[in-house]
Amino acid sequence: MWVILALLLLVSSAKADEVETVEVQEILNAGAVVSLVSFRGDSLILVRKTLDRDDGAVFGIFLHKMSVADSTTVARKGKTSGIVGRIRVSGTGVILVTNTGGNIAIGDLLSPSTKAGYAERQTVSNLGLLSETLVRNKTIGKAQTAVIWENEPLITKLIWCKLR
Repeated sequence: MWVILALLLLVSSAKADEVETVEVQEILNAGAVVSLVSFRGDSLILVRKTLDRDDGAVFGIFLHKMSVADSTTVARKGKTSGIVGRIRVSGTGVILVTNTGGNIAIGDLLSPSTKAGYAERQTVSNLGLLSETLVRNKTIGKAQTAVIWENEPLITKLIWCKLR
């Protein structure tokens, strides 16, 4: 019985992490926050780094650029003429954050920041909300790493995040 339960947990957790092959408009750093630009039917999804706090098209976090061989294979199928990469749209991954939203606690919601491609702690003031409990389409996920910016040498950092 325990073996079956363990297998069910393994299968359900495997389904939770979803990765997509996408075309990106520029080379991005791992963990960059990306937004959907277009979905072209049988073609790849086109994404770009988020531009500002009001970017409601937030879609996931950039993982890596695909190898030249993989990119060439995709391009030969007529699917892209740009840079091919992989993004995480659900599950757990690393995300680039900045200090513009203040310190980040484990469990804080993250949303696009004023720094393109970065997330920040989501607050009432930076979303123009009336309530902290309202989750909007701008929410990327929940922080799984705390950041006290006074203790950090830089104003940006790569942290763990559970995507929505």
